[in-house]
Amino acid sequence: MRSESLDARGPAGLLLRVEFTLRGDRYGHVISAVSAGGSEVLLQSIEGTPADDWPPSPPLVNLHRETLPNGRTALLLVGAAGRSHWSASIEAVPNEAKLVFDLACRPGERPLRLGNEYLAAPLAMKRLDMELDDAQILGNEQQFRVVPRGWSESSTNRWKFSICLRS
Repeated sequence: MRSESLDARGPAGLLLRVEFTLRGDRYGHVISAVSAGGSEVLLQSIEGTPADDWPPSPPLVNLHRETLPNGRTALLLVGAAGRSHWSASIEAVPNEAKLVFDLACRPGERPLRLGNEYLAAPLAMKRLDMELDDAQILGNEQQFRVVPRGWSESSTNRWKFSICLRS
């Protein structure tokens, strides 16, 4: 599969979309606001290369669309770099223009960096709200990273965040 998207539909026709596209050896993603007039890219993930043991964003190489027991849809992704393994689950919140990202890394060695790195379109952060769960944001409004609040060298590290389109 070369690309897959997930839409989060909110009130008053608001629509937030995440689209994963194969970029070289891994999936990168863009987050867009969609309206009748078209699509506006708000955030774009920054990916690494096969040489990076600790890339800017998780090196996700397998993607599956899954219907959950509650009838909701999730995108499930896994990948590896160096001796470490990553997983991600992305869900749309019903009746909200909101996407929930739940990520984890099981390090095979001391982590040098973990998180998701993004380039933001001008004024993108004025259109989005971010909710952080065991995560924090480093950087500025043009380029930032969502990282785990703390991490461990020997156990699975998890960070979760939501991106919501403002009405």
